[in-house]
Amino acid sequence: NRLWKEMVYPIVSTRSDGSKVWDVDSNKYIDFVMGFGASLFGHRPPFYLKAVKQAALQAQTKEGFDAALLRIAQSDRQRERDAFSAQFAQLEALQRAVLQHLLEQGKNFRAFDATAMALYESHLGKRPSTTQIQRALDALRQSNPPLVWKSLRGDYSLYDQDLHAWFAFLQNQLQWPPAR
Repeated sequence: NRLWKEMVYPIVSTRSDGSKVWDVDSNKYIDFVMGFGASLFGHRPPFYLKAVKQAALQAQTKEGFDAALLRIAQSDRQRERDAFSAQFAQLEALQRAVLQHLLEQGKNFRAFDATAMALYESHLGKRPSTTQIQRALDALRQSNPPLVWKSLRGDYSLYDQDLHAWFAFLQNQLQWPPAR
């Protein structure tokens, strides 16, 4: 019975793609619990396949493959950091201040509290209106790619959680906030 096969017999897959897995008997399964190591990206994610192919072309040995794959991952991470830095630098002053406050406060972010207003004023040289702050938040939500997400409850958060990693990296390198 296919309904209990996984519990009684281990599934030996012959191939996988995205959320689907095929076993040696040609049965197709949907890996909806991500129980076969796919975790967040599904089986055979394109970015991973590309990195593995690049590493295989560069490597002569298994140790060389591991080192090449690590270099590719580090290069991709640095390219992502550079893209975040470039996007941050292109923001208007109030947008940068709002995003800086969101990064620094995390889940405690309040766009209009006294701490936020003092930060905005220090960046702009004058106190912005709540309308200006709201426009800055809307612009951050509508940027490409989006930087800020708004929940149905009205709370704001980072749209891409890799921004937290970028922020932490710059803090650890004592480069926060980035030069304008």
